[in-house]
Amino acid sequence: MLDRTDIFLDQLRAILRASTRHNVRIMFPMVSTVTEVQKAKALLKQAMEELKARGTKFDARLKVGIMIEVPAAAMMAEQLASEVHFLSIGTNDLIQYLMAVDRGNDAVAPPLSTIPSCRGAHTPAHRRCSAPGRISGSAYAVRWRVILWRPPSLWESA
Repeated sequence: MLDRTDIFLDQLRAILRASTRHNVRIMFPMVSTVTEVQKAKALLKQAMEELKARGTKFDARLKVGIMIEVPAAAMMAEQLASEVHFLSIGTNDLIQYLMAVDRGNDAVAPPLSTIPSCRGAHTPAHRRCSAPGRISGSAYAVRWRVILWRPPSLWESA
């Protein structure tokens, strides 16, 4: 998204225009550093300034979040949370990257009992956290907060 700012700005302006008619939030996917989040937010600010200069209405109070989908983001979730209003844990991708497995292949897919999830938790930075994805509703999934908020104790039980 950051390597094609022309396309990204078009998308941001479209989302902003839609924000006057609907309850809209923006979630940046596949982020792995605070710098990426800051650059994406700077582009959002640019898109807002462009629309304002044109007299185009949008919701300036729009909430911004990120998708925690890569291990680097999970390990620094607290720092990333301080940059946004909310987090969403991309359980499908994160589990695949973190555990080096293919969820669709029974020969290498992990048992569901080893897979963490997050349901309506709050981060230490007091950001709302949700977990979409197939695994998040699993009856066998365990609480996610350990993996996100205490990285050195990655697999302790919550």
